[in-house]
Amino acid sequence: GMENILVRNCNFVNTDVGIRVKSRRGSGGLVHQVYIRNIYMAHIAREAILFDSYYELKTKSKAAFPVNAATPRFQDFYMDSIYCDGAGAAISLTGLPEMPVSRLFFSNMNITAAKGCTAADTAEISFKHVILNDHALHR
Repeated sequence: GMENILVRNCNFVNTDVGIRVKSRRGSGGLVHQVYIRNIYMAHIAREAILFDSYYELKTKSKAAFPVNAATPRFQDFYMDSIYCDGAGAAISLTGLPEMPVSRLFFSNMNITAAKGCTAADTAEISFKHVILNDHALHR
């Protein structure tokens, strides 16, 4: 796990994914109190923001597994002042049935992407002053 992380004043241009938070069953732990702000992205091939609790797994079992110390737990992420000019998708959030991605706070964001937002197995997601523009990827 990890805690008390600050990411700020970063540029992502021509990357496959912008902000990526990833893990999988058996290789996790608590990741919380993460602050991400003042981010500029352009020409992102896939997701501008991605949370993936099934990272690199070929099958994504929707059955709930027992929770243990190696269960990925993503919570208390604060994302503010994020701008993206062109992505394949704006936001993709995927937690686990036994451990939803929770307490994500998105504020003051403007993302232009070919697809909008998807979420599965999440809880307590907040959007404040978030604009998702549905446009084709700018290249």
